[in-house]
This record gives sequence, C-alpha cells and structure tokens, in this order.
Amino acid sequence: METNGVDGYVLSTLELIQIAQQLRSKPLTYEHVGIAGACEWMERRGGDVSTERVVAGLNAAAQADLLGSPIGVVLDAWRAADGTWLCSFAIDHRTHPRLCALVDSGTLRGLSLSHYHGILPEALEVSLCSTPARPGCSVTAGPFDAPDGLRKYKARSLSVASPHPCLVTMSALESPPADMSDVLKQLTPENRKLISAAFASMDAELATVHKTNASLKNAAASVLRSEDLDKRLLTSQLETLLSQFDEQTKERHNISMQTCKDGIVDENNASAMRRNFDRVLLCCNSALMQQKADGTTGSKRKRDPGDTDGTGEANAAPPTFEPFASPSPVADTTPDPQSTPASALRAALAAFD
Repeated sequence: METNGVDGYVLSTLELIQIAQQLRSKPLTYEHVGIAGACEWMERRGGDVSTERVVAGLNAAAQADLLGSPIGVVLDAWRAADGTWLCSFAIDHRTHPRLCALVDSGTLRGLSLSHYHGILPEALEVSLCSTPARPGCSVTAGPFDAPDGLRKYKARSLSVASPHPCLVTMSALESPPADMSDVLKQLTPENRKLISAAFASMDAELATVHKTNASLKNAAASVLRSEDLDKRLLTSQLETLLSQFDEQTKERHNISMQTCKDGIVDENNASAMRRNFDRVLLCCNSALMQQKADGTTGSKRKRDPGDTDGTGEANAAPPTFEPFASPSPVADTTPDPQSTPASALRAALAAFD
C-alpha cells in the first residue's frame, strides 16, 4: 500500500495506521467481486463493519457469483523500515490451486484495498487484482514454504540495515528498456556465437515439440474416429435388439431407441450407463419369460401336436398306428433250452467241472 498521490486514493499516515490495525483477519478477495453486494447486505441490516459481517456479506453475494466469496485471509499489516506499508495473507492452495498458480506466475500480483471513508477509514477487504488502482501495490514476496518464512521476512523488512526485497514495476523505471538491436550491438562476437547456438538449440527443440504435437493430434483424431465407430456399432446392435421386443414390453420398461442412445451410447457416467443397461437386461428377461409362457421361441412357431400336415389346422382325428404285418411265416415261439437263464447257468457251472 502506498500514498502515491493518485487523486481519490491518497491516505494520510494516520489513516494508514488505522487501516493497518484493522486489516488483520479481514477477507482476501478476487478483483473486488462481491464487495459491493456485501456492503448492500450490511447496510440493509445496519450495525458495525466487523470482519464477521463483511465475510457474511461476501458469502451472501457469492450466491449470485461464486467469485464473490473470500479466497483467503489477511494475516498481518505493518510499516517497513523504509516507510513502505506491507500486509501478509494466506490462500488455501488445496481449495484454490489455479488462483495460486496465477499469483505464482505473476499474472495476478496486484493488491487493492476497499474501505469505508469517514472521519477514520474502516477497512473492508484486500483484493488480488491484475491492475491495482494505486500503482506499485503488488505482491513482493512469497509463497513461504518454511513455517517461519513469513516471520523472518517481516523481521528483515523492519530492519534498517537489511531492507526487504521488492519487485521492480514499470512505473519505477526511469526509461523504457533498450531495443534488442542495441543490446546485440553491445555483445562481443563470442557472446553472439553463444546466443546463436542457444537459439539454434531452441529451434531444434521447438521442431521436436511441433512434431510430437502433430503425432499426438493424429493419435487423438484416431481415438475420436474409433469412438465414433464404436458408438455407431453399439447403436446398430441396440436397434437390432429392440426390434425383437413388442411395444408393450418396451413401454413397460421405458425402453426406446432414444433412451438407449442417451443413456448408453452417449452417456459418459459409468454408473448411469450401468443403470440404463440393467433396464435393457430387464426388458430382455421380460420378453424371454413372455415367449416361454406363450410357448414360442423367437420367430419360429412350435407345431401343434394335432397339426400333421403343416397347414396349422388340426386334423379331425389323431393319427393311429397299425402293427406292421409281415408276409413271412410265423416264427416258432418255443424257447430254446439253451437260451433260458437256468440253462445258461448250468452251462457255466459245467465249464468249471
């Protein structure tokens, strides 16, 4: 935080001291989203501007826009030995990993303060933003991995002999950076060769990356084609299966080609796909049981016992079978003495004598 002379954003030393004392435990937000709604929420209910009420107002505003909810908390605020006003904050990287990545990459490093302006200001929030209203207000250090990293940083910032490190912003530069051609002219021939070799190596790596990307793109296209083919095959098989069911059975189980397409072919959730497929199996089971009860087996009709001529109509009388009369002489029915069980037993005993 700085008093940099920007109209409408200048804070006196007394105001800065007051705000620094209030900032601890205040919410950290993203781009001030939700603070206007939180202020309206607090004004409708009256009362003071406590941290709890600000957080409650932000949570109420977040019902309309999730970005309005707090993303972190301010831990401390103090004035460094060089006169710079600093604050520390914490963000839960498990809850907001992408937001932390934006801060670490430098994309989101601006800091902005919201407060009520009165005889003495009342701090509301500190917000991470891309472009702060007060130039120079930005994240200057962190994240701190060690447990005492923040404590040591604050101690260094309060020491006159060891001023705290800070990021140099474009507003602090006296002149724009030199042109690339001017920089190259100042290089020695040996350095130019080294830079040229480095660029050649980068070009080769870039070509390899492009080649790999092209290969992956072709592989992805092949996967998509295979997926489309699989879906078409599955659709065809389902159409064939459903054609075997009568309309009453399909209606009873709420099965149609459209429900199968939505719930099986195009469904990406495995549990939902399994439930829809179970319904198809129930429909199959019901159809098979009905066929068994009707005495039919699919498309073939079982012949009636009385249908002897294949016309589907029963004959007037069931068929009768007459014994076959042989024209040969009647055989002698007198049993062979050797063929009776008693004679066979006697013959076997005689063989052992």
